[in-house]
Amino acid sequence: MYGGSFMAKVRKAVVFLCIGFILTILLVAPVAATPGLINYQGKILENGAPLTTVAPISMTFKIFIEETDTGGSPIWVESQNVEVVDGIYAVKLGAATPLDSSLFEDPGRNYWLEVTVGTEPLLPRQRLTSVAFALQAENAATLDGYTATALDQSAHAASTDNPHQVTAAQVGAATLDDLTWGNLQNIPAEIADGDQVGITEETDPTVPEALKDGVSWTELSDIPAGFADGEDNDSGDITGVIAGTGLSGGGSSGDVRLDLGLPLNLSGATVSPAAIIMGSNTGTGYGVYGYSSSSNGIYGYSLDSTGVDGINGNTGNEGRLGTPDYGVYGKSTGGYAGYFDGILKAAGELSVDGNATFFGNLGIGTESPEASLHIANSAIENIAGKHTLYLTETNNSESPVSGLDPAQPYYGIGFRRSWNNTNFSNIKNIAGIYAYGAQGYRGGLVFKTENAVDSEENPDVVAMVIRPDGNVGIGTTTPGSALEINGSITFTAGVPTVTSAGQVWMDRNLGALRVATKIADPDAYGSLYQWGRKGDGHEYRTSPVTTSRSDYPENDYFISLSDYPYDWRITPDDTLWASESSFNNPCPAGFRLPTEAEWQTEVDSWGTHRDAAGAFASPLRLVAAGWRGCYDGTAPVVKVSIYGKYWSSGVSSSQGRILLFTNNEAGTTSAVRALGCSVRCIKD
Repeated sequence: MYGGSFMAKVRKAVVFLCIGFILTILLVAPVAATPGLINYQGKILENGAPLTTVAPISMTFKIFIEETDTGGSPIWVESQNVEVVDGIYAVKLGAATPLDSSLFEDPGRNYWLEVTVGTEPLLPRQRLTSVAFALQAENAATLDGYTATALDQSAHAASTDNPHQVTAAQVGAATLDDLTWGNLQNIPAEIADGDQVGITEETDPTVPEALKDGVSWTELSDIPAGFADGEDNDSGDITGVIAGTGLSGGGSSGDVRLDLGLPLNLSGATVSPAAIIMGSNTGTGYGVYGYSSSSNGIYGYSLDSTGVDGINGNTGNEGRLGTPDYGVYGKSTGGYAGYFDGILKAAGELSVDGNATFFGNLGIGTESPEASLHIANSAIENIAGKHTLYLTETNNSESPVSGLDPAQPYYGIGFRRSWNNTNFSNIKNIAGIYAYGAQGYRGGLVFKTENAVDSEENPDVVAMVIRPDGNVGIGTTTPGSALEINGSITFTAGVPTVTSAGQVWMDRNLGALRVATKIADPDAYGSLYQWGRKGDGHEYRTSPVTTSRSDYPENDYFISLSDYPYDWRITPDDTLWASESSFNNPCPAGFRLPTEAEWQTEVDSWGTHRDAAGAFASPLRLVAAGWRGCYDGTAPVVKVSIYGKYWSSGVSSSQGRILLFTNNEAGTTSAVRALGCSVRCIKD
């Protein structure tokens, strides 16, 4: 996206060559669909001369109805990559976001067009006007002077002199398809009410008044014998309902009610595999399902067998609660004998005979584990069994030689991995800690590493030993003093710096792993910060994205926005990076963000190579790390190895000032504060 000093050189001069509404097409082709496009042309000057560029320019077009040059919310927005030839460009507005006719439904309002080149709006806005023949479209709203209200039939149905009155003769006779019940007229009242009462007259004096005009019992034919006698005592009639086990109520006449007693207590003797309650589900639901908001969903009790027993008919998997030997017993033929999705708490002893798999954090001595394995021990008595982590080894073999036992394969703590990250059938030891295993030397510790970068076991490397006598050896297994180091020692203190153009800088970008070895060096790209924001994790190039802005973010999300001025804060603040003591200064102690003038001094030192090549040739070894967009919910990292954008502490209006360099140029410019750009710190 273009902006800042790069586009500051572009003087905002736009010549409107052609703006026309498509509504004029209705005059020549009333039945054709009106294209939602407006031809628009303009001209961009650079220092008074037509702009010349090879790459298309990102331009944004917005339509407003406010009669001002700034502010307000647009009613239509679209962006296009526009080719500019000798300063002239031509676009079809609506090509990316169609122009709906409803946008211009209020002819009494003024409509204004705003053009933004890169991030810089070209002001003042231009008012949209009609072409000459488009004025004829006003007549389409009144149909030669008649409004929709005037043409409504209810407005002149009773008029005899209105030439637009529609009569039955003009309509003509209705077709058979129109002869619905609602279109019929002069229907007799007895039929119009929708029932058969009144159509015929009932003459049978035995028919009750309530059934007049209805059908009497004697008028029915083929009545079954059980009903024809008129008595409700024929053979097979129900004479009574008796409540069974667990039920109460019953009766022999009228409405009969059976009540289920709660709690339901069922008792009796059964023979295995029968049960007092058995649920069999041949579908995909439950055999037995229990739910309670405050007590037991399912409760089972047995004197000498299993309280609750569940068997899966397809797999034979079993789950039992309250067996004579176990509180919970699980058996699986292929999956998990027990699966816990949540916290598993063992208040007593937990014994695992075989492999155990846990998903989530496992706590030992704590109910709130904060890591994959969290071991806590609040008891600190110096007695056996009070260790936080205690490892034992049953191998008692000893080497007859003094020193380390090179054949000792046992670790107190070991770390393993697959040598190629994919072949998990070939796991290699890569590091471990174990006790001295040689005769007479028990009690020390050995820290060993192994080179497992290929398929073969490579020789072990003993990184450090702590002998039973207290001597520590680094690079040697036989230290003769309290600390013996076999090899060179390098001390690194403070922040690595480099001097360029008389100024002291950090020698790499914030977040970079090293000083750049080439202009496209991923290990030297570093992090991408939003202007004025401290290092809270949002700067990582793959951090998650949110669209919720905040003055004090409480997470590590990169904030992406969709509205100008694209500031990640709710309340803009120009002082966030003003000095080394600023609240949000992300640099190490004694360092800060450079000013725009300090960046300009650096660029001036590059001589004629004011571009990406000059940036990398500088002692700073600046790299084209790209930047992170902020205009949609994805916030992608773009232009890597092509553009370098580095923040300064300075601001310009609602934007921040940056150093920008490409393969063709370098200089300072402006960028919206929600962009993610590189940071190089300078010594305060």
